Amino acid sequence: MTTRPTQVATPESGSDVDRTSTRATPTSIAQFELTVLHCRIAALEAALESERERRRAVVERYERLLDER
Repeated sequence: MTTRPTQVATPESGSDVDRTSTRATPTSIAQFELTVLHCRIAALEAALESERERRRAVVERYERLLDER
């Protein structure tokens, strides 16, 4: 005995996965790229501040050594 489906699922029937919600739109791509750039800027600013603090510590250490002479 062969059974045959009475209905076939189609994208219009709603039983298939809605693939439009998973597509990246130009706006979402731009927002993602902007977020990545903001994160990179924040990381670079943190690295710059760390380097400034390191250099300040070196200068202070050098000044203390000069004062001890």
